[in-house]
Amino acid sequence: MDRPADLGEFLRTRRARMPPEETIPAGGSGRRSPGLRREEVARRAGLGLTHYICLEEGRHRDATPAVLEAIARVLRLDDDERAHLYRLAQPDEPVPDECTGQGVRHLMGGLKGMPAVALNHRHDVLYWNPLGHALLACHLDRDSPLSARHRPNLSRMLFLDRRTRELYPRWAEEARRMTSCLRLASDDHPRDGRLAALIGELAESDAGFAALWSQPPVPARAFGTRLFRHPLVGCMELAFENVEPPDDPGQQVLVFSAEPDTESEKALSRLAARSAWPQEPPS
Repeated sequence: MDRPADLGEFLRTRRARMPPEETIPAGGSGRRSPGLRREEVARRAGLGLTHYICLEEGRHRDATPAVLEAIARVLRLDDDERAHLYRLAQPDEPVPDECTGQGVRHLMGGLKGMPAVALNHRHDVLYWNPLGHALLACHLDRDSPLSARHRPNLSRMLFLDRRTRELYPRWAEEARRMTSCLRLASDDHPRDGRLAALIGELAESDAGFAALWSQPPVPARAFGTRLFRHPLVGCMELAFENVEPPDDPGQQVLVFSAEPDTESEKALSRLAARSAWPQEPPS
């Protein structure tokens, strides 16, 4: 396989297939050649034109994950195409993707009365049990973590989703904690393009995040308490603990619980009664 030539051909064919509404400028009358031009891809991806041309011509061997993620976004690559792009551009680098093992999913499903969410280092939701979904994202599709493209991200939700903001009465405290976690994750995963793209998105979209990012990170806590103002059952103070599954390195399971014989336990029980899934989600 001639990887540089194959990469150029792959990028050219994906440029050419872009739909007409993406290629005709406002007020324009169309064009003879289909798809996006190279300068249009470079501009939309935030790249220099020379940089992008070198990629198409096979003269650039050090494309970073951030560059590849930007190109994948502009060309609307699906999961398989995105993985192929990584294989062509970085044959010695693994394509980042995660899923939660069946054993962990069964364990989380057995935590009756305890919300649980499986996350990766970017805080993408890989899986949640019924009560975890009801606690953190009852306004989202419960099956959304099953699609790598549509997985919820707790960091993005905290800063950019209004309903998630309203869930945390101590939002500023949560924002500082989450930003610190992302800072530490970026130090541990400097070549993770999806993480870099997420951080860039948050910095561009939320001035508060950009201000917090400039501050020194605080150590991440593996346990503690969090206060919730849930739209269905009211306020709850829940203990949390981060557990690292031994068979899924780099992932964590976030488990919540309420103190017995408290108003928080009663509220959590009411939420559990309202959130039971009619059947087990697919494994």
